[in-house]
Amino acid sequence: MLKSADLIAERAAHPRDDRLAAHYSVWEKYFASSYVSLPDKRIEANHWVSLYKIRAAARPGSVPIDLMGPWFRSTPWPRMWLNLNLQITYPFTWESNQLDVARTLFDYIDTHQQHFIDAVPEEHRADGASCGRTWAPFAGTEFKYEYGNFLWLMHNYSRFLEYFPDEERRKERYYPMLKRGVNFVLANLVEGEDGRLHFPPDISPEYQAGVSHSDKILDTNYNIALMKWALGEAIWHAERYEDTSGEVARYRDANRRLVGLLVDPETGLMVGQGYTMDWMHRHFSHLVAFYPLGLLSVDRPSDRALVEKSIERWLDRPQWGWGFKGYTYTAATKMYARLGDGDRGLAALQQYFNEFPQPNTFYRETGPVIETPLHAASAALELATVQSFHSPSEPNTVRVFTSVPTAWADVIFNGLRIAGGHEVSGIYRDERVESITLIAGTSGMLRVVYPGERLPSTSGVSSEIGRHQVLMLDVNAGETVRIGSREVRDASSVVEGANGLSHHFGLN
Repeated sequence: MLKSADLIAERAAHPRDDRLAAHYSVWEKYFASSYVSLPDKRIEANHWVSLYKIRAAARPGSVPIDLMGPWFRSTPWPRMWLNLNLQITYPFTWESNQLDVARTLFDYIDTHQQHFIDAVPEEHRADGASCGRTWAPFAGTEFKYEYGNFLWLMHNYSRFLEYFPDEERRKERYYPMLKRGVNFVLANLVEGEDGRLHFPPDISPEYQAGVSHSDKILDTNYNIALMKWALGEAIWHAERYEDTSGEVARYRDANRRLVGLLVDPETGLMVGQGYTMDWMHRHFSHLVAFYPLGLLSVDRPSDRALVEKSIERWLDRPQWGWGFKGYTYTAATKMYARLGDGDRGLAALQQYFNEFPQPNTFYRETGPVIETPLHAASAALELATVQSFHSPSEPNTVRVFTSVPTAWADVIFNGLRIAGGHEVSGIYRDERVESITLIAGTSGMLRVVYPGERLPSTSGVSSEIGRHQVLMLDVNAGETVRIGSREVRDASSVVEGANGLSHHFGLN
């Protein structure tokens, strides 16, 4: 690796115009790989600025994006926070198809696994791992509470590997650390008189249960949901890799006996044992079973009713304490988008933009932080373009334009990424789907759902469910599938701004 002085001398040896041309070329190619055009130019501008910020904030071989990024000023957040912040920073990187940025977090996890092993008490280090609420990239982390935090970090890793498949990495790096995370939680579960496995008192981030956000609660839905996901994930990998170790038998037993999600008939998903959603809650920790984990299905009527009731209850609490924050509304946007409710999703996203971002697109809680504007960009992609998320009744499904708000007549996107490593592009014109193009990244079955009338396709078998078309595809890696009348991949048309909305956040 060149030292700084050598690097400066090497760059100075090249003519300035050549260096500028190379610089422009790199950025032009970078931005073109995640093209989005929306009628709300404020939301679109945040997409472009977010693309710039993630590339400026991270590079391969360096540390992950921390809570503020590289823009220096006095900050109370000089580390990575792991009970929400880091986990909502990174999804935009894989959804926007930016491997070099996305990998920074997981490369660092792989090369610093000892941080997570050393985070647990010494008696658990032989087979366990976890993290605290914060992670200092050069010093490590220490578990104190919030059992779900490390499992949520592993969920991010799982999503990264779905969008950028790497079987060797999945088997040799991710799966062993996932097992360590599960093992540590298992060692701390308590068998109740009902024969079920229960969590000890713990914090549900960051619920202020009438007194303090540090109140500890038995069986938080945050922990239950993340452990339920992690056990299912570990069992799936064990079957995939023919892992017959004694650990796997424990996982299957625990999966059967783990206490179920706590639900109140009147208020929906609870915070934990004895705690309904009674206080204003800026976090969505009690709702992670739906977003991001997808343990509750958008297409199962009972699940859908529970989720809708729970979201309404969550957002309807009277003002108290910290109040709602920007990520309250970006998370709500994601939830409404997954329910196919584009209008309420857009209303939540606009509330975020109306109340929270600074003129430079940053966001402030005591000091400047980076995660929420990036989460807003991710939320806009799920709202307007393409969704690829876990749902028990719909494996290997991509939804295209299924939650476009009624106020938006036109949307165009190119080159966004979904699980399976596929790239998707689409044109939505005059309130209807015009074309979708998919370039397969891997081989296998894929279910494509889109609204409106049936469009001609180069392959697949079509059916109809309600107002949605469903296309079943058996794709081969590298294959291009066109749905509709024209190729989309190279389209870069601009959607005009709607309703007099002006440009924001720079000259987009």
